[in-house]
Amino acid sequence: MAPTPSGPSVWRWGSWVASPLLEPPVQRSPEVRLLQFNMCGSACNQGDTGPVVDLLRDSILDFKPDVCLLNEACLAQVDRLWDRLDLSGFTTSGCFGATAGRSLCPGREGERWYGNAVLSRGVGIGEPEAIKLPNRPRLAEQRGAISMTCDLRGTPALVASAHLSPRSKDTEFNLRQISELARVQNERAAAGNVVIFGGDFNATPDQLGEITGADGQFIEVDRAHHTATFSRHKIDYILLDRAHFSQLSASVTGSEVSDHRLLKGRATLAVPGAG
Repeated sequence: MAPTPSGPSVWRWGSWVASPLLEPPVQRSPEVRLLQFNMCGSACNQGDTGPVVDLLRDSILDFKPDVCLLNEACLAQVDRLWDRLDLSGFTTSGCFGATAGRSLCPGREGERWYGNAVLSRGVGIGEPEAIKLPNRPRLAEQRGAISMTCDLRGTPALVASAHLSPRSKDTEFNLRQISELARVQNERAAAGNVVIFGGDFNATPDQLGEITGADGQFIEVDRAHHTATFSRHKIDYILLDRAHFSQLSASVTGSEVSDHRLLKGRATLAVPGAG
């Protein structure tokens, strides 16, 4: 299926509705599963839609996540992944937001885009949104996040995937990007929304105080262990708002197709009206 453009550098797949569903799904299990992966789709895979897409497809079909957050993904790789999942009977909706106009992804100008993506087992609601983050104006890659509202087991949820500047190369803008992302997501959670976000933040857990500290609204699925996701460092995250999620757990799986590892999480969602 060809992706549908929703705006400049923003694409979407699957089933979308203009407003939340009136009738929630019959099955409303409170356990949700989440997966996050920096695919290294350009630098490591040079846009190839073979092994890295196969790994993701197999991981998704095995783990069956409700939400999947992707970073450093070529547009063609996400398109191919969506097709392969759909052919396997695992229907998803999703969106992609480009962070750069240059990459090793092959194709014409638009097809060379790479960036962040969100896939959801529930239908998309409304339009996806690109979240702008502070960037040095002249850099080729402008870091950001892509966000969508989806039906999460009968509950509308705001879900976003972000990729931030490496702190080792640009501490100032990594700090500014974390602050802006924290502001946006803390406001969403404080307004009572179910919120999930994550990605490659290029920062260690102790550097996310604005998100997970005393003034933050979020907890991280692997907060108990902080397992390394890149080399010996924990820099990839799945963050859930404190008001709606509990009983968090996580596992990390190595991969030969990326310099990052797959992060998988489980949590209990407080379903409105239950209990």
